[in-house]
Amino acid sequence: MEMKKPKTTTISNVQFLVNLTSKYAPGYFFLEVLNGVLLGIFTTVDVVFIKYFYEALEREKVYTEIVKIMFMVILVMLIHQIWFQLYRNVIRPSCQQTLQARLQCHLLEHARNLDLAFYEKKDFYEKFIWAMNRSDGQISGLLQMISNTITMIISILVTTVVMMSVSITMTIFAVATSFLTVFLQRMSTKNRYHQNVEVNKIDRRLGYYERVFYAPDYAKELRLSHVSDLLISKYKVDLQNRRGIFETYNFKGLKYDFPLVLTSRLMQPIVYLVLLLQGITTGGGTIAGIAVAYSAFWNLRGRLQAIMDLSVRIAEMGLYTDIIRTFLETKSDLNVGSKTIPRIERVSSSHLDFGYTPTRKVLHDVTISIQRGKKIALVGYNGSGKTTFIKLLLHLYQPTSGSVQYNDVDVSEYDRESLISKTGIIFQDHQLYALSLAENILCDMCSAHDHEKIKSALWTVRFDLEDLHYKQGIETQLTREFDPNGVNVSGGEKQKIAIARLFAHDYDLLVLDEPSSSLDPTAEYELYRYLEEQAGDKAVIFISHRLSTTKNADYIYMFEEGHIIEKGTHKELMNADGKYAQMFRVQAEKYAIKRD
Repeated sequence: MEMKKPKTTTISNVQFLVNLTSKYAPGYFFLEVLNGVLLGIFTTVDVVFIKYFYEALEREKVYTEIVKIMFMVILVMLIHQIWFQLYRNVIRPSCQQTLQARLQCHLLEHARNLDLAFYEKKDFYEKFIWAMNRSDGQISGLLQMISNTITMIISILVTTVVMMSVSITMTIFAVATSFLTVFLQRMSTKNRYHQNVEVNKIDRRLGYYERVFYAPDYAKELRLSHVSDLLISKYKVDLQNRRGIFETYNFKGLKYDFPLVLTSRLMQPIVYLVLLLQGITTGGGTIAGIAVAYSAFWNLRGRLQAIMDLSVRIAEMGLYTDIIRTFLETKSDLNVGSKTIPRIERVSSSHLDFGYTPTRKVLHDVTISIQRGKKIALVGYNGSGKTTFIKLLLHLYQPTSGSVQYNDVDVSEYDRESLISKTGIIFQDHQLYALSLAENILCDMCSAHDHEKIKSALWTVRFDLEDLHYKQGIETQLTREFDPNGVNVSGGEKQKIAIARLFAHDYDLLVLDEPSSSLDPTAEYELYRYLEEQAGDKAVIFISHRLSTTKNADYIYMFEEGHIIEKGTHKELMNADGKYAQMFRVQAEKYAIKRD
């Protein structure tokens, strides 16, 4: 499963971002267009005024008339500044905040709805992170570019008319030098883009190393092993590689940046020289004419360069927009229907095959069935395919062949939210969030109405709310990510909280992947006793390496290398004296030795 890059052009990328703006911040695009038109009008006033001013002086017009025009210009400039400050400091930031809030939420929801398989690909992380960090900035930048382009077009038209009325030669010279400057800038920009792409890969690794050193989860191991030395050595290597990338691309950039700076620095004396030569060859040229030509030249050149620079920036933006667009246009490969799951009576898989890649098949012809009110156990060594099967059962992956059915209906015909509402799952690598204890259990918005069922779920797993750490009861914040008074729970407490999630909801199917791995034997026994009591008529599937917990299962399936090699009740499998019986006896002997 790959994130396919769409076929794009600069124009299609612009249209894509404009469409996003219209969807998440209606009116923002129109306001930027209006701003561009107004600024285009305001910024041409000075060019027209300079021409009029010098011509008025040469024709010896009445000074009162000139003064009136000057006051009009001052008034226009005052209005310009009032609008500019109002738009820059109030209107635009408000639109940007609206866009950011709505778009970032959309990106998170989009990531949540993508297939789990994407999270196993490095390319997905890079595009996701890039989209989260840059999407709203890219759109705001684009809209400002469109606004500035409109401003520049209006300014160029007015300035060109003024310039050509004074000097056609200077007009041509302004256009030619502007194109040269923009060409050099374009090449320099490409060089920087390729530099950023390479640096971004290294920065991701550097960020990981830094995160390991400040995350409390790693603190003990960093101090009790040499892994810190290993990570620091890798950090130093990446820093050195990062420096090498900058040195390489900085040197490449010299062939564009040096002539660019040189052209910029020499332009002023060259302009004076051209104007002087033109005056000599035409046999005249007034000071007023030279002043108007000089001012119009720089105005025209500046605006031409600005609009061509905008085209370069829009093209550069297109390169980055491809990343955002690829992420947002990536769709789930899972087949999802619209049916609502009723009460779950039976869950089954039929001849299920699955591979993470075409050459890496991890499940082979797996057929399993569980009825409501029954408990089945999936056992086997690590990597035998048990957890992968559960992911397929919960429709996190699309089977290569075969099917998963709920009430004899293919799971792909059901709505995803409907499936989530009926199934409770605790994976071995479950996570806690920087939220309150109540929110961690409910995994949803929590109100006072939910408090009793949350406390009941905690009681079921024998979670000690009287512990001094939980001064605010179920409102106590977990982790110290945002709250210095938050609680960092133990491994056993974390597992109890995860299991309590199952009892806080009325699920039809409960799935537990190694639910007791962090519990001591006594706590483990209590967990399974209460699980049996609370499960009632629910269907229960649990994965366990401790076969002592599987004795009371109604049916057991033993996995090996993606195949089901044995199945039956505990008694049947022990009588068969196969691999299950062998594993059970080995574990029983080890437990007896530990007790002795």
